[in-house]
Amino acid sequence: MPSLSAQSLREKWAIQNRASLAIALKKSIDAAENRSLRRFFERDRSARDQIHALYPIIGCTLLSLG
Repeated sequence: MPSLSAQSLREKWAIQNRASLAIALKKSIDAAENRSLRRFFERDRSARDQIHALYPIIGCTLLSLG
């Protein structure tokens, strides 16, 4: 579990970058609905970096693993 200071820092970063995060999250949701999140992350590195900063671990099911 992250420390409270790490959580606070990530929260402040997210608030400060909320506009670009909202765009990156919307793009990634659209890509995930089309089953191509991996390709999306390869094409849009800026969005990938922002999403990975917000969610350092991303999970998947065995169906979406391939």
